[in-house]
Amino acid sequence: MESSHVRTTQFISNNKLVDQRLQSMETNVSQIFDLVSQYKTLIINALNSDNSSDLAMPVQSQSLLDQITALLNTEQDGRYLFAGTRTDAKPVDQAGLPATYTIPTSDGDASGYYVGDATKLSVQADDNFTVTYGVTADETGFEQAIRAMHMVVIGPPNDRATLNEALRVINQAIDGVSNIRTQIGASR
Repeated sequence: MESSHVRTTQFISNNKLVDQRLQSMETNVSQIFDLVSQYKTLIINALNSDNSSDLAMPVQSQSLLDQITALLNTEQDGRYLFAGTRTDAKPVDQAGLPATYTIPTSDGDASGYYVGDATKLSVQADDNFTVTYGVTADETGFEQAIRAMHMVVIGPPNDRATLNEALRVINQAIDGVSNIRTQIGASR
């Protein structure tokens, strides 16, 4: 009986810890979704009025990219949440982004930023129940958001083709990030 109580207490403790991690991930992904949506509005404004130079698109793109990087590099309890099982390293390093893009771009074009691994974390939630949880920073929706912003940062200033491609990719990212948020919610 005592052994069963100790195991149950440990399961409860582990489950609470995982729920805290997932809650943090969900909050960060929700903030990323807001940033991606904000970026879409910014691109539309730049395209509609040909005022991308007034909007300083490369500067704003880099600022939003830095914010997404910071959210994906979140650390909790000494481990990076979006790095898979490689919890000791920041999962996103912008130095790994490509120097150029060919338009139209393809999914994965910006994947060099990811430093984590592909293994998802898991927890023994009960005697006979293991839950795999979390997402990694290399999920397609994140890669698309990072790629859309980065191509405007490094592309020709005020280039309509680059802005149109960024808009196409950011629309995909919005769907992808929304799916990621749903995936985290299902794990919780």
